[in-house]
Amino acid sequence: MEFKIKPESHLCQMSLSQFRKHFPHVIICAIEREGKLSIPDGDFILQPSDKIFLTGNRSEIVRFHNKIRPRVIKSLMIIGAGKIAYYLLNILKNSKIELKVVEINRQRAEFFSQEFPELYVVNGDGTAKDILLEERAAHYDAIATLTGVDEENIITSMFLNNLGVQKNITKINRTSLLEIIDNQDSQVLSRQKGLLLIPLCTLSADGITRNSPA
Repeated sequence: MEFKIKPESHLCQMSLSQFRKHFPHVIICAIEREGKLSIPDGDFILQPSDKIFLTGNRSEIVRFHNKIRPRVIKSLMIIGAGKIAYYLLNILKNSKIELKVVEINRQRAEFFSQEFPELYVVNGDGTAKDILLEERAAHYDAIATLTGVDEENIITSMFLNNLGVQKNITKINRTSLLEIIDNQDSQVLSRQKGLLLIPLCTLSADGITRNSPA
């Protein structure tokens, strides 16, 4: 993969040794600077307009690309029709984002269908593998797993991560469980003292713009 570093990129002024700590499974095999190609060592400092040539398995390259380049999320699946889902849908209902809710409780699913007539609601177990595959979860830009069971949210997010979902948002009430997903490419919704924290996302009329942490 070929990638040109922009002046505003978080990669600017980063050494290759630092790069390896951030992206241990992605290798910079060559760098082109001012028309000259070189094979860098760990002390090499990345500069704006550098063209880097990357190698690694496909999933790791995709993750690198998604972290470095902010993108607008155009589709969002929400698993679990609870209070947080209701709050998010009220924010996003007039946006251009394709929205879907999967809820296991039939009465709750019907309530959401009535409250949000334009919403696509599926009555089913959104933590079940067959339902996720049937609803084409891998094709969504982001999925928020918001059921009332922390363990189910964590396991589902891990499965979605393996499917290649670009952004996983996971609701966890017990912060002691955060260590389980510490190494997963997931984003955590943590409720403490009544606060809902949604880091790395900016809600807008046209979509959710991801702000890259890299």
